[in-house]
Amino acid sequence: MTKKTLRGVIPAGYNTLTNVGLPLSPSLRIALDNSNINRNYRVLRFDVMQNMETASGLAGFYNNSINNNDNVHVTLCTKESATHHPGAFDRNAQIGWFSGHSKSDVTNHRSYVDPNHVIVEDLWIGVYAHDTSDGSTDQTSVPLNYLIEIEDYSTSDEVAIMQLLKENSQNV
Repeated sequence: MTKKTLRGVIPAGYNTLTNVGLPLSPSLRIALDNSNINRNYRVLRFDVMQNMETASGLAGFYNNSINNNDNVHVTLCTKESATHHPGAFDRNAQIGWFSGHSKSDVTNHRSYVDPNHVIVEDLWIGVYAHDTSDGSTDQTSVPLNYLIEIEDYSTSDEVAIMQLLKENSQNV
């Protein structure tokens, strides 16, 4: 199996959640669809950290104010629509979750990848900040680096079709 690394930067000011009274940012798309239903991918690793180039003396923090109470949440999804919802393990189109608090350094976070997934089409990244002091949703205030390690994964037609059906349903 061939491994690949996908990496990039999520700009500051991002929010992909709908109906929270903030401007909606476009979901970030990672094009993987190769039009071959049998040649697919699996995510081995998903990680996020603050972009150090713009840290301005706060290197290692997920928000530009250490007095801030924001949690930063990033979801890795197989459908664009899943990026518009908070991270939840019962959303089958969400396959990776990251959470880090603005007052913690880059070693104090949680990142999970569903081990039972197959990527048949593209990946999408959703991101938002959640203020723990008042429960509101905020935009991110610093750029965030992401790193996704994937591997080629061959499947039968049946497995690929079942995965596509699973992505469009819940609690399967």
